Amino acid sequence: MVSGSSHRQLHQGGRRAFRSRTSPRCRECRVNRLFRKYEMFDKDCEPTDNAGQSEGKGQNMKRSHLIAVLVGFMAIVAFANTASAYYHPGLGRFTSRDPGPARVGSGGMGAGGQFVPRDQYVDGMNLYQYASSNPIARSDAWGLKDYKIGTGPKPDIKWDNGYAYDPNADWTWGDLYAWNKYGALLGGAQALGHLPNGTRAYRHYRDKTGKDLWVNYENAIADDGGIDNGFKAELAGAQADIEREHDGKTQQFSVYSTSARLVNSSTEDWQKALGGHNIWGTGTVTYDPAKCTYTLQIKVDMEDFYNFNKGQADLATGLPDDENGRFEVFGWAKSFYSRGQVTRTITWKKGEADKTTQIEGDPRRSGSRRR
Repeated sequence: MVSGSSHRQLHQGGRRAFRSRTSPRCRECRVNRLFRKYEMFDKDCEPTDNAGQSEGKGQNMKRSHLIAVLVGFMAIVAFANTASAYYHPGLGRFTSRDPGPARVGSGGMGAGGQFVPRDQYVDGMNLYQYASSNPIARSDAWGLKDYKIGTGPKPDIKWDNGYAYDPNADWTWGDLYAWNKYGALLGGAQALGHLPNGTRAYRHYRDKTGKDLWVNYENAIADDGGIDNGFKAELAGAQADIEREHDGKTQQFSVYSTSARLVNSSTEDWQKALGGHNIWGTGTVTYDPAKCTYTLQIKVDMEDFYNFNKGQADLATGLPDDENGRFEVFGWAKSFYSRGQVTRTITWKKGEADKTTQIEGDPRRSGSRRR
């Protein structure tokens, strides 16, 4: 686990000695001048009563100290914001949980009126849950491990739909106008070849079949930097987890991901086609004890639930989701699942998973790390 306080550094003592012929008290004088710039000092570093001395020196000193404390606090908060869990040094304990399978998405009311929890404890309430309750043989410094040896079910991914079909809902003339408006915009964009993946997904939504839409995720990785980074992080995370879980002896074994990774798209085309979506992996590993190398054949699956969100708007145009979401309420359109799949073969030497590895078709960036 990563503690929020790990980014702080405490500086005590170690005051630099100044070489000077003046009295020892002047060694502190030079530091004091930084905070007491409105005071006048004599040769022995004693404050004088000269007329130029500020009447508000006490207030200025307090203000300087307050600013220094506030800046330090802001720095701690900024760095700790990306931590996996927060540590309270006074209590001597972590005050938040490691992100578990529920870290994808946020908690709240899900589909069917069921409450969806978040940040659940993965391996129970044991203090050593971060290492699967076996801290002697296992470790998880970042608190993000999710690949395990063996086979397991697909990660449990929660989706919601704020615009479920309602047979009793009545449409308005404004809804009919919006339907025709977006239909015309869709036709024009497709005729021009604009946003091909986004328009394909929106067309499928309006066709109201509700069938799964297969997406070429290889193209998504190649076209979109955000998706590419998320995919590479998944591969790097699998490699790190394999080394942690492996007993150093078994030469062939299977691995699977216990939780999905949330990946965000960065281009307008893939934001409209997938937006924030989930990926997870399964694979087989061959370990060569003579060369101390691992070879991972991994299959990464992608899943997204295409729908519109209440109170939100399109990132590029600012158009409200409510207009398109209402189409499903009336039965004019229907949400659906988008799915994709890619495979990779990765070979690396034991202890060097964080370095550049051999990936068929797409070399992984050196030093990738799970986030």
